[in-house]
Amino acid sequence: MPILREIPISIDEDQVIRFQGAPAAVIRKRRPKLVEKARAAIAEGMALIQPVILYRELAVERFRHEKLFLEGGLVLSSGLIAQHLGPAQSVIVALCTIGSDLERVAAERFAQDALLGHALDALGSAAVEALVTAFCGQITARVESEGLQVSSPLSPGMEGWSIDTGQTEIFQILNSEEIGVKLLKTYLMAPVKTVSVVFGLGAEIEAAESLCDFCAMRDHCLYRDHDA
Repeated sequence: MPILREIPISIDEDQVIRFQGAPAAVIRKRRPKLVEKARAAIAEGMALIQPVILYRELAVERFRHEKLFLEGGLVLSSGLIAQHLGPAQSVIVALCTIGSDLERVAAERFAQDALLGHALDALGSAAVEALVTAFCGQITARVESEGLQVSSPLSPGMEGWSIDTGQTEIFQILNSEEIGVKLLKTYLMAPVKTVSVVFGLGAEIEAAESLCDFCAMRDHCLYRDHDA
């Protein structure tokens, strides 16, 4: 299975602040100390980020009853998959992680400086989001040259795709041990800053929309309006 490493990602202070649960513009006016901690987190934490993507591209053999039947006898199934990936010619299934070093240091710093620890944790969340975005960009550039389109990235836990079903199917497709990722009994992953994601590719696939449109938290998520 292909593994991508050393993917360049960049994080700014506003991204770190957003993942601490508040609009960046508001924090800059009212809590300048949090901006300082975001800056300190970036200075310390970027060197701890180890971006890795494990992925597999599989042809779609047929679509029936909310299930995509893939080559090799593998399956992806859910209402969300059926709604958005039914016309797919192939799918890319991926695990994107930044490793566990930043997670470990964030926990250590939290015991000494809660604000810095929280900022480091937010940096990790921003980094794995940036990693998925970078991967989206790579896929989009490739399929456009082939005259195809790429769907929005879909992840287990989004509305219409239960986390237990989705994670089980994805981890059956990918050998996560190759990049040191484990699926826990709760269907969460370790390292924590890891995202499982599926893209559909095809001539009749609906072009990518905002990831927020498919999220169960879309109506009350603090991260959705990045201009706030």
